[in-house]
Amino acid sequence: MMEVSKYNRIVNTEKLAFNAFSGALCEFDSKEWKMFKEILAKPNNTFSREYEQIRKKMFELGYLIPEGYSEIDILKTKYLKTKFDPRYMVLTIIPTLNCNFACTYCYEKDKRGLMSNEVAESLLDFVNDKILRDNIQYLDVHWYGGEPLLAFDLIEDLSENFIKICEERGIYYQAMMVTNGFLLDNIKVKRLRDQHLTFLQITIDGPKNVHDQRRFLKGRRGSFDTIIKNLLYASKYFKVAIRVNVDRENAASLNELLEYLQSIGLHKNKNITIYCERAWGALSCRKKTIEFSREEFTNISCSFNEKVLTTGFKIDLPFIVRDAYCVADKLNGFVINYDGSILKCWEDLEDEKEMINMKIGTVKDGITNLNKFSGWMNISPFEDPECVDCEILPLCMGGCPKFIMKGHKLCEHAVRAYERYIYFFRRNQGRR
Repeated sequence: MMEVSKYNRIVNTEKLAFNAFSGALCEFDSKEWKMFKEILAKPNNTFSREYEQIRKKMFELGYLIPEGYSEIDILKTKYLKTKFDPRYMVLTIIPTLNCNFACTYCYEKDKRGLMSNEVAESLLDFVNDKILRDNIQYLDVHWYGGEPLLAFDLIEDLSENFIKICEERGIYYQAMMVTNGFLLDNIKVKRLRDQHLTFLQITIDGPKNVHDQRRFLKGRRGSFDTIIKNLLYASKYFKVAIRVNVDRENAASLNELLEYLQSIGLHKNKNITIYCERAWGALSCRKKTIEFSREEFTNISCSFNEKVLTTGFKIDLPFIVRDAYCVADKLNGFVINYDGSILKCWEDLEDEKEMINMKIGTVKDGITNLNKFSGWMNISPFEDPECVDCEILPLCMGGCPKFIMKGHKLCEHAVRAYERYIYFFRRNQGRR
């Protein structure tokens, strides 16, 4: 006997069916669509051979499940397995909080700090100890800042040590970087390739005239031309997500940006994805009137995604089946600040008070605030009836843990525009 999955979403207008538990997405012709809908309505009926073939495929893809099959229990088991698996270590390392930019909305303004050699040595000891104690099999390093490339020599030195440690113990190693892209010249690109870096995130906030009014160097010199030049070269070797921070001051220029990026051929580059994010809260230190509400931004994001696909790019969609939400969710997921303090989320860097309040230890002493650490690890969407009931739970796993720690949750944009995101997901698949 079979029953219908709780996580099916049918988009009748496009003849699309998505299952958030399995990640299956199917597009049907009119005949198949009719059969698919009839089987969903009466999954245990006796059907013709042609229908049986469709039903078999529906079962394989998760649209139909065995009677009594508890998707929520299996989802919870996968979540707990991923969350508490000690073999995966993900480190977001801030080698410096210094920055060469003076972005109008940045919450890290005027912060200073460069990781000392002593802290770097303690970090290597911390990683070594963790590897031995928890039998680490995967080490994933995210370089963040400030502008991490201002500490390039330190990154190179730490990377060489991480790679050596991992090669000696048969551990898989990879790295990525969030950078403003200004210092990402050809020489650094080649050296970063040697450091097993595979992915970059670079922010471009509009066409040149708009971007250079928002993301400029200290001294107000524009950064757009240099970033584009560096991006064109770096994207030959790395996957690159172009991020656009959006508020009322640059929203009207998004189409112009995409058309410019298309005009220089970036839409043909299979390493490039593009997404927009709402500039708000920690990302916006200016007056609140320039921020979009979450509801407004959902519409902005959907319009942007449509234009991204129309211009031939691929969207960087928050639309994957997850076993956990992010690094902060994981047992061995840590943010290492330049001073050696250990945090769980890079949003904890938003101000000095938050850095102190959310600190769980140091690379020298290890995890010392077990109460705070346990608070992070005890967050679970399966304790929230609304999340347990939600058809999109496998895609968001409860949303940002940082918000939950603060006493409220932040649902994904896709919750508010689910069918449109399924449509984008389908078109995104056709991009490659």
